[in-house]
Amino acid sequence: MDTFIALDVETANRSNQGSICQIGIAKYTNGILVDSFETLINPNDNFSQNNISIHGITPNDVADAPTFPEAIKGILTFIGTHHIVAHTSFDKRALNKACHDHDLETINNPWTDSALIARRTWDEVSKRGYNLPNLCDILDFEYEAHDALEDAKACANVLLSAMEHSEVNLAKIISRGQTKAKSRKSYPLVYNKKETLKASTTDKQLFFQATFPYHELRPQLLRVKRVIPLKTTFPKK
Repeated sequence: MDTFIALDVETANRSNQGSICQIGIAKYTNGILVDSFETLINPNDNFSQNNISIHGITPNDVADAPTFPEAIKGILTFIGTHHIVAHTSFDKRALNKACHDHDLETINNPWTDSALIARRTWDEVSKRGYNLPNLCDILDFEYEAHDALEDAKACANVLLSAMEHSEVNLAKIISRGQTKAKSRKSYPLVYNKKETLKASTTDKQLFFQATFPYHELRPQLLRVKRVIPLKTTFPKK
């Protein structure tokens, strides 16, 4: 394995994760950028002011852009069968949602999370500070955040820097970014007099105990994570 794809998407709003309005893809062979693909996409969905303030893409910008079903053929052709690297699972979830919304098959390529690679490579960011801007600041990689192609290149830089730091090959570093199956505890469900369910709390976990109609049989568990900016430097080997 000597070629991989780095990918990033931007979305029009938070309520619909499949509202992709831009995708950027970068292809790397032997650690060198050899090709790239970028396009705006008309999601046929509303744009939230919050998302516009993040990436700067407006409804006018995508008015003449292809829709996701129109763009997907070019995306799949460029990706081919190569391994895909993205920072966190957001981009994979967004693409899967967009495919589902348009009755398209999901992308079956193997995926790797560059955030997980960073967390398993450098102890300094194992628990926090592994967001892409902070990592690139630490690695002294300049890029324009929240432009899909720029973010894809930044994601690739994290992977390549981790590979160089660890002195391992591409296959090894990619495996470091794969999610490992974990055994999960089962939480007791308690019926109340209104025939609703609640999930009971356990140590060191924060729950919102919301009640649901009992026929849903799905207590909701929300884990809360604090995002703390962190600037550090990685020790030289």
